[in-house]
Amino acid sequence: MNEYGEVAYNEWIKLTERYPNIVLDVFQIMPNHFHGIIAIPPVGATLAVAPNNTIAPNTIAPNTIAPNTIAPNTIAPNTIAPNTIAPNTIAPNTIAPNTIAPNTIAPNTIAQ
Repeated sequence: MNEYGEVAYNEWIKLTERYPNIVLDVFQIMPNHFHGIIAIPPVGATLAVAPNNTIAPNTIAPNTIAPNTIAPNTIAPNTIAPNTIAPNTIAPNTIAPNTIAPNTIAPNTIAQ
């Protein structure tokens, strides 16, 4: 058993010093928790209804719920620019002018 198991064991055994009216039964120490049975001897209470049929006043505070401390659901405004398409940066379809000289026939250079 590691040091944490030793602490759990020692605290389990000391429970009867703090609460002398309990009886410790079996227990099992696990790696990250433990199981134990504590017996509480009868203390004079019964499961029967009080003989005079009176109901004890409610001594439990009414159910109060703390106010909502979480900010309301807010959505940040759209920080993405609207869908824009860049203007056409490709020049319109142009055909270069004909750079080939017109069809010319050299004059007759054959000797006669």
